[in-house]
Amino acid sequence: MWDKVGEEARRSWMRERRRVGRTVVDMSVRKHINGDAYCCRACEISPTGIRLEKPFSMDSGTSLIDIEVPLVEGRLTTSVPARKVWCEGGFEAFEFVDPSFAQQAMLERIFGNF
Repeated sequence: MWDKVGEEARRSWMRERRRVGRTVVDMSVRKHINGDAYCCRACEISPTGIRLEKPFSMDSGTSLIDIEVPLVEGRLTTSVPARKVWCEGGFEAFEFVDPSFAQQAMLERIFGNF
């Protein structure tokens, strides 16, 4: 349970995260959950997170997972740690958690290219 200071910090962070623009995409990505890879479609991406179409009624849980994002289609990918923020209907959204400096630069480049 969030204490009063923690709750205000979370709200502030959520407002800041929402200010970051999102780009509509149609990109194939992989979610890695408990050692298994699941192909999904990304429908929105930003430097701070990604929204995916769920391939079926599989729950990703709330723990950290890796999302494999293509940098060069079919040739080069990076796996970014992510945590589920919400799940509704056939969609789920993830926030990227502590991407490396290089990954952050790549995500910003992907975000700018779409």
